[in-house]
Amino acid sequence: PRLQPTFHARLPMRRIDHIFVSASIDVLHAEARRTPLARVASDHLPLIADLRLPGEAAIRVIPAAERAAA
Repeated sequence: PRLQPTFHARLPMRRIDHIFVSASIDVLHAEARRTPLARVASDHLPLIADLRLPGEAAIRVIPAAERAAA
């Protein structure tokens, strides 16, 4: 996955947020969410990842703040 800056949300220039996974987990897609809500909700942009766990179907990890806004 392409590395994207996540800090500061208004003008992201630094990659200081991460999602750590073990070697047995496949990262299918990862991105920094760049929406108007994400830019005002925190000084960091949220990271979202599509993961495949061993023996499981792919899942999407969505930050709690984004789940609450849905």
